[in-house]
Amino acid sequence: MMKYERYSMITPYLRFIQRNMNKPFSRISMLDYGCGVSDIGLLFSSLGAHVTLCDLDNKRFDFVLKRFTRRGYNPDTVRVVDAEKIPLFPKNNFDIIIATEVFEHVRDPLALLTSLTLALKRNGFLFDSMGGKFERDDRPHHLKEAFKIGQSREYKEYYHSHYRQLLPEKQLKYLFKKII
Repeated sequence: MMKYERYSMITPYLRFIQRNMNKPFSRISMLDYGCGVSDIGLLFSSLGAHVTLCDLDNKRFDFVLKRFTRRGYNPDTVRVVDAEKIPLFPKNNFDIIIATEVFEHVRDPLALLTSLTLALKRNGFLFDSMGGKFERDDRPHHLKEAFKIGQSREYKEYYHSHYRQLLPEKQLKYLFKKII
Protein backbone atom coordinates (compact mmCIF):
# COMPACT_ATOMS: atom_id res chain seq x y z
CA MET A 1 0.00 0.00 0.00
CA MET A 2 2.81 2.41 0.87
CA LYS A 3 4.44 1.89 -2.53
CA TYR A 4 1.14 2.67 -4.24
CA GLU A 5 0.74 5.88 -2.25
CA ARG A 6 4.26 7.02 -3.14
CA TYR A 7 3.73 6.21 -6.81
CA SER A 8 0.38 8.02 -6.82
CA MET A 9 1.98 11.03 -5.13
CA ILE A 10 4.91 11.28 -7.55
CA THR A 11 2.97 10.67 -10.80
CA PRO A 12 1.82 14.31 -11.29
CA TYR A 13 5.41 15.46 -10.66
CA LEU A 14 6.72 12.99 -13.24
CA ARG A 15 4.27 14.26 -15.83
CA PHE A 16 5.24 17.86 -15.15
CA ILE A 17 8.98 17.08 -15.28
CA GLN A 18 8.58 15.09 -18.48
CA ARG A 19 6.79 18.02 -20.15
CA ASN A 20 9.28 20.63 -18.91
CA MET A 21 12.75 19.01 -19.03
CA ASN A 22 13.07 19.17 -22.84
CA LYS A 23 14.93 15.87 -22.83
CA PRO A 24 14.06 12.21 -22.37
CA PHE A 25 14.38 10.52 -18.99
CA SER A 26 17.36 8.58 -20.36
CA ARG A 27 19.32 11.86 -20.35
CA ILE A 28 18.23 12.94 -16.87
CA SER A 29 20.52 12.67 -13.87
CA MET A 30 18.81 12.46 -10.50
CA LEU A 31 20.06 12.50 -6.91
CA ASP A 32 17.90 10.79 -4.30
CA TYR A 33 19.31 12.38 -1.15
CA GLY A 34 18.34 10.59 2.06
CA CYS A 35 16.92 7.94 -0.23
CA GLY A 36 15.56 5.55 2.40
CA VAL A 37 14.19 2.59 0.42
CA SER A 38 14.22 4.80 -2.72
CA ASP A 39 10.86 4.04 -4.27
CA ILE A 40 11.15 7.30 -6.21
CA GLY A 41 14.68 6.47 -7.35
CA LEU A 42 13.49 3.08 -8.58
CA LEU A 43 10.72 4.73 -10.51
CA PHE A 44 13.14 7.17 -12.17
CA SER A 45 15.53 4.30 -12.97
CA SER A 46 12.69 2.33 -14.56
CA LEU A 47 12.09 5.33 -16.83
CA GLY A 48 15.76 5.37 -17.84
CA ALA A 49 17.13 8.18 -15.65
CA HIS A 50 20.62 7.90 -14.20
CA VAL A 51 20.15 7.80 -10.43
CA THR A 52 22.56 8.53 -7.60
CA LEU A 53 21.53 7.26 -4.18
CA CYS A 54 22.71 8.95 -1.00
CA ASP A 55 21.96 7.92 2.56
CA LEU A 56 23.54 6.72 5.77
CA ASP A 57 25.89 3.78 5.33
CA ASN A 58 23.91 1.00 6.99
CA LYS A 59 22.06 -2.24 6.24
CA ARG A 60 19.09 -0.35 4.82
CA PHE A 61 21.38 1.18 2.22
CA ASP A 62 22.59 -2.31 1.31
CA PHE A 63 18.95 -3.36 0.96
CA VAL A 64 18.28 -0.43 -1.40
CA LEU A 65 21.19 -1.43 -3.60
CA LYS A 66 19.84 -4.98 -3.79
CA ARG A 67 16.47 -3.59 -4.88
CA PHE A 68 18.17 -1.78 -7.74
CA THR A 69 20.62 -4.46 -8.85
CA ARG A 70 18.07 -7.27 -8.89
CA ARG A 71 16.11 -5.15 -11.39
CA GLY A 72 19.20 -4.56 -13.50
CA TYR A 73 19.81 -0.94 -12.47
CA ASN A 74 23.26 0.31 -11.56
CA PRO A 75 22.93 3.54 -9.57
CA ASP A 76 25.84 5.61 -8.36
CA THR A 77 26.06 5.67 -4.58
CA VAL A 78 27.18 8.08 -1.90
CA ARG A 79 27.34 6.47 1.51
CA VAL A 80 27.21 8.93 4.38
CA VAL A 81 29.52 7.57 7.09
CA ASP A 82 29.40 10.64 9.33
CA ALA A 83 25.97 12.19 9.75
CA GLU A 84 27.63 15.44 10.85
CA LYS A 85 29.30 15.94 7.46
CA ILE A 86 27.39 17.02 4.39
CA PRO A 87 28.65 15.22 1.27
CA LEU A 88 30.11 17.34 -1.51
CA PHE A 89 28.74 16.63 -4.95
CA PRO A 90 30.07 17.75 -8.32
CA LYS A 91 28.76 21.20 -9.23
CA ASN A 92 25.92 21.46 -11.74
CA ASN A 93 25.66 17.68 -11.92
CA PHE A 94 21.98 16.83 -11.41
CA ASP A 95 18.81 17.72 -13.30
CA ILE A 96 16.63 16.67 -10.37
CA ILE A 97 17.28 16.32 -6.66
CA ILE A 98 14.82 14.49 -4.46
CA ALA A 99 15.00 15.40 -0.76
CA THR A 100 11.98 13.90 0.95
CA GLU A 101 11.78 13.96 4.72
CA VAL A 102 15.44 15.00 5.04
CA PHE A 103 16.00 18.62 6.05
CA GLU A 104 14.34 18.22 9.45
CA HIS A 105 16.78 15.39 10.27
CA VAL A 106 20.11 17.17 9.67
CA ARG A 107 21.81 19.48 12.14
CA ASP A 108 22.44 22.20 9.56
CA PRO A 109 19.77 22.26 6.85
CA LEU A 110 21.24 25.45 5.36
CA ALA A 111 24.57 23.70 4.75
CA LEU A 112 22.71 20.80 3.14
CA LEU A 113 20.58 23.11 1.02
CA THR A 114 23.70 24.97 -0.12
CA SER A 115 25.43 21.71 -1.08
CA LEU A 116 22.39 20.48 -3.00
CA THR A 117 21.93 23.84 -4.71
CA LEU A 118 25.51 23.78 -5.98
CA ALA A 119 25.01 20.22 -7.27
CA LEU A 120 21.77 21.06 -9.08
CA LYS A 121 21.97 22.33 -12.64
CA ARG A 122 20.52 25.74 -13.46
CA ASN A 123 16.79 25.35 -14.10
CA GLY A 124 16.97 21.96 -12.38
CA PHE A 125 14.20 20.72 -10.14
CA LEU A 126 14.31 20.25 -6.38
CA PHE A 127 11.63 18.04 -4.87
CA ASP A 128 11.56 19.11 -1.22
CA SER A 129 8.88 17.60 0.99
CA MET A 130 9.39 20.40 3.52
CA GLY A 131 8.37 22.81 0.80
CA GLY A 132 11.17 25.19 1.73
CA LYS A 133 9.51 25.74 5.09
CA PHE A 134 9.83 24.37 8.57
CA GLU A 135 6.21 24.66 9.59
CA ARG A 136 5.49 21.07 10.61
CA ASP A 137 5.27 20.10 14.21
CA ASP A 138 8.50 19.48 16.06
CA ARG A 139 8.24 15.70 16.34
CA PRO A 140 10.61 13.83 18.68
CA HIS A 141 12.68 12.44 15.78
CA HIS A 142 13.05 15.89 14.18
CA LEU A 143 16.07 17.88 15.29
CA LYS A 144 15.37 21.08 17.18
CA GLU A 145 18.50 22.70 15.76
CA ALA A 146 17.26 21.89 12.24
CA PHE A 147 14.02 23.74 12.93
CA LYS A 148 15.88 26.70 14.41
CA ILE A 149 18.01 27.05 11.27
CA GLY A 150 15.13 26.17 8.92
CA GLN A 151 12.98 28.92 10.40
CA SER A 152 15.78 31.48 10.30
CA ARG A 153 15.72 34.51 8.02
CA GLU A 154 19.02 33.38 6.47
CA TYR A 155 17.58 29.99 5.45
CA LYS A 156 14.39 31.49 4.06
CA GLU A 157 16.25 34.18 2.11
CA TYR A 158 18.67 31.65 0.64
CA TYR A 159 15.84 29.34 -0.36
CA HIS A 160 13.75 32.06 -1.99
CA SER A 161 16.69 33.64 -3.79
CA HIS A 162 17.68 30.29 -5.34
CA TYR A 163 14.35 28.55 -5.91
CA ARG A 164 10.95 29.34 -7.28
CA GLN A 165 7.97 27.22 -6.34
CA LEU A 166 6.50 26.08 -9.62
CA LEU A 167 3.00 24.97 -8.88
CA PRO A 168 1.84 25.88 -5.40
CA GLU A 169 -1.40 23.94 -5.87
CA LYS A 170 -1.69 21.23 -3.28
CA GLN A 171 -0.94 18.43 -5.77
CA LEU A 172 2.47 19.82 -6.80
CA LYS A 173 3.46 21.97 -3.85
CA TYR A 174 6.85 20.36 -3.26
CA LEU A 175 8.45 21.07 -6.64
CA PHE A 176 10.89 23.96 -6.96
CA LYS A 177 12.99 25.20 -9.85
CA LYS A 178 16.51 26.49 -9.37
CA ILE A 179 16.69 30.06 -10.63
CA ILE A 180 20.31 30.99 -9.86
